[in-house]
Amino acid sequence: MKINWFVCFSCLGLAIILGGCTGTRGGGGATPVYPECDPNYMVPPSLVSPLAGSIIASLEPMFEWAYPGYYIADGPQQQGQFRCYTPGFHLYLSSGPYFQDDLGTQTDGVPAFDSLYTKVWTPETPLEPGMEYHWSIRPISHGQEGPESEQRTFFTGPMCDADFLAAPIPLSPLNHWIVNDLDNLTLVWLYPDACLPDSYSVGISPIMLFDGSPLNGSTDTPTTHWAPGQTLEDCTRYFWQVQAVKDGHTGPGSQVYTFRVDLTGSCAPEVHAMIQGTVWEDQCAAPEEGTLLPDQPPLGCVYPTPGTIFTNQSYDPGEPGIPGLVVNLGLGACPSTGLRAVPTWQDGKFDFYMITPGTYCVSLESQDHFNGPGLLPGQWTYPADAIGNTLASQTVTVSSGQDLTNVNFGWWYDLGTAWGSTNAKVFGNVWHDLCAYTPGDPVPDPLPDGCIIDQWGNVHADAIRQADEPAIPGVVVDLGPGDCPSAGLATAITDANGFYLFADLPAGNYCLRIDPEHGSPNADILMPGSWTVMPSGHEGMTFRAITLTANNTLPGQDFGWDFDNLPASAQFTLSSNAFCRFGPDTEYDVVVSLLAGESFPITGRNQDGLWYYVERMGSHCWLAASRGITSGDLLHLRIFYGPPLPTKVVQCLDYSDKVTCNAEPSCTWALTSAGPGFCKSK
Repeated sequence: MKINWFVCFSCLGLAIILGGCTGTRGGGGATPVYPECDPNYMVPPSLVSPLAGSIIASLEPMFEWAYPGYYIADGPQQQGQFRCYTPGFHLYLSSGPYFQDDLGTQTDGVPAFDSLYTKVWTPETPLEPGMEYHWSIRPISHGQEGPESEQRTFFTGPMCDADFLAAPIPLSPLNHWIVNDLDNLTLVWLYPDACLPDSYSVGISPIMLFDGSPLNGSTDTPTTHWAPGQTLEDCTRYFWQVQAVKDGHTGPGSQVYTFRVDLTGSCAPEVHAMIQGTVWEDQCAAPEEGTLLPDQPPLGCVYPTPGTIFTNQSYDPGEPGIPGLVVNLGLGACPSTGLRAVPTWQDGKFDFYMITPGTYCVSLESQDHFNGPGLLPGQWTYPADAIGNTLASQTVTVSSGQDLTNVNFGWWYDLGTAWGSTNAKVFGNVWHDLCAYTPGDPVPDPLPDGCIIDQWGNVHADAIRQADEPAIPGVVVDLGPGDCPSAGLATAITDANGFYLFADLPAGNYCLRIDPEHGSPNADILMPGSWTVMPSGHEGMTFRAITLTANNTLPGQDFGWDFDNLPASAQFTLSSNAFCRFGPDTEYDVVVSLLAGESFPITGRNQDGLWYYVERMGSHCWLAASRGITSGDLLHLRIFYGPPLPTKVVQCLDYSDKVTCNAEPSCTWALTSAGPGFCKSK
């Protein structure tokens, strides 16, 4: 701790003079010795800074307070001002929104003096940005704490950008809570970003319509708690939502929470029902394909049959929810949709409020353009009948006043995080955002499918991933530390399906970047063209700021690219039977055997043009150019790069003669007395 003290006002000079005096009491020329202050006469310290309600830029602020070096007695035995020393202080410091932590300290005190001393303290550990703090001081004398100073509130910056406000996260009362004490009712929430809005707008209403509700209010400061200004009615359900406000701009609304006031526990049952649940990441880190399964299943995994692995299909403690999905509600038994649709929030939870008693279908479709980016690649694990299907659904029945919980859905990411991991993963897709228009041509009317005109009058792709829009393999994605723009921490290359992955990352802020030019290998694959999803305008590059949480998988960090010219249309027809391989070389494993006469669309070629990257039944593989004939436009084919060459495993015992054995650098022919010899490793 950095601790010091000094005398305020003009008392410093007087202190020096008095410190040099002798014989002020008791004679004999001795320096006076003053007693420790009587605890009965301790007074509340006077706080100086930070000021109440202030927003401070420094995360290592100086706390300052003042305290007298004397006490005043006004009793029958003692009257007047008496010097004494106070040996210490207890500084209380806690952070919002609950203020239950203890970030303060104990400091040394002030000497005897006939005026006020000021004390200062600076925390060794920096405070958190974008937070609310409470602080106060108590004096300590004879081992006892004296009266507390006023309690002050201050906030740490920076201020939020009005164009990038986030949705607050409601905390208290818990969703679906029964409130039996209105005197202590306070709504509490958390702002997820490390910055401060100017204030918050709070909507509260007995119906799910907040506009115009007389109960609405605002905080007027960045504080994240608020008490209703009007008395709420007993036996009434209320809904509430919070929005951040900055420079007059209102951000997105939080999840709508609900509570019911029942002061005596005797309210009549409600007429309507509610349905709530969670879509969670069912975590199981399967070993890489081709490796043996360990004797014991990894955490969160089971072996349904010998040689197979699956999740345990259980919502285990610590498994995170999946936000940003759309959950559908339909009338009657499944399959049924169309009645309502609600989002999953940051914790993966969803709610259907004010439901008429009856039977309903709750469902999610993993392949639609709402949920696909946040789920794929992966599969449903719960409920059991969703396994192997794109649709997960549950038929539920609710009665009057029922709050049906745990209507849950489990999802297993192919690239997901291991259960219990302290690190995180992020993955996404780079895809071709199709628009059949060449820049500079007259603008067609009507526009081709997938094309839009932006605010500057330019025609480009619509930035929406459609089912028939292809992935772009071989693109290098950069990962950088901290805020964007940043790169250089790691790189990943999109696979045959356009996916990239960064794994085992500590929690924190990162920046994703793709550079299509400037000497990047991406130039051969992407240029000419432009970004439609996450365009940055910075020298053609694209950046995406992300925040990773421990034991979480961050999916759907996708990038859309619009080629100036659509990929060439070309076809490859086999003239003989051929193997289609994982990469452009005979060292790669065979994907499938194909027959002479079969024909396939050509997606691209390798750099030397000796292999074609062809599409077959929704996936891709490589065919040697010598195995067939081509048709169509080969001049504008995109260049693709195969995965790293597999490591060749040499088995020397497979060589049965001396010539072929010695031709392999890692083998040698060994002679034996009993026979012709054998091939062995060097």
